[in-house]
Amino acid sequence: LSADSAGVYDNTKGLLNLANAASAETAQGVKVQILSNETPVTYDKALDIGTQTATGAFTIPLKARYYRSAETLKSGTANSSVTYTITYE
Repeated sequence: LSADSAGVYDNTKGLLNLANAASAETAQGVKVQILSNETPVTYDKALDIGTQTATGAFTIPLKARYYRSAETLKSGTANSSVTYTITYE
């Protein structure tokens, strides 16, 4: 996983900055957290997500959630993005 233009806020907690942070319409006091198997991801590091079954079925164990940061909360748009590259070996 690689953070897109908004960048990483805290790599140890898997937190991303919000897109368009300077906009008056962007929320404050929250970040986006990406988890793999309930553990925060480390960006720009290979992530082993498991092995597919004999039938070829596979579930990618990633999820995103909002994470309250230490800042004061302000409502607004709260978006971020990452690039996920899959390498099949």
